[in-house]
Amino acid sequence: MYKILTRHVHFLTLFLPEQFLKRDADQDCIFVLLLIHRLISKCDLLINEIQKKFPRIDQLNFDDVVKSHRAEQWSFACKLSQSLSIFQMTLRKFVRAMEVCDPDVLRHIASTYHVLLTHEKSLDFLIDLLQKDQLHDSLSLNALDKTISFYKHIYKSYLSQEKFSMSNYMRDLTRVVLLSSDSLQTDIQRIQVLQK
Repeated sequence: MYKILTRHVHFLTLFLPEQFLKRDADQDCIFVLLLIHRLISKCDLLINEIQKKFPRIDQLNFDDVVKSHRAEQWSFACKLSQSLSIFQMTLRKFVRAMEVCDPDVLRHIASTYHVLLTHEKSLDFLIDLLQKDQLHDSLSLNALDKTISFYKHIYKSYLSQEKFSMSNYMRDLTRVVLLSSDSLQTDIQRIQVLQK
């Protein structure tokens, strides 16, 4: 199936003008949009697999906090899921804004495609660790945080004036708030158990 799709795209590009295929041209606009959709899918994959790998702990006990690593693992899972949801929210705003923005703005974003692409590695790294069962609470999330900050910066620089669906944004924000509350609740419970 992949070969058929590749061949199909190849035949379509034969009928496009040469300008379309140049770097920083219309083709890169499409590549940016495909990249954003791919990143959203990778975030979904990671969040779903993290929820499977780290089972939810509604109420922490002394053993979870002191004798095992369950509390730290659950706290890490909550924080990672929260970060991924924040990234997804930003990416979805990206998609909505790119669908309605001025073509010149879209071309400016396309000029950042290769830089945007390099930040995909932070998600690929997490997926790789998850596949190898090496995703654990001592892992630094700095690379992911830098990726999120960079995408937010690009959004603010080019797309902040564009309109987006407030209902979709509120849905995404609700998801972030729920994951944030899980993270906060876990940390509060850990402190309460240690104070006893």
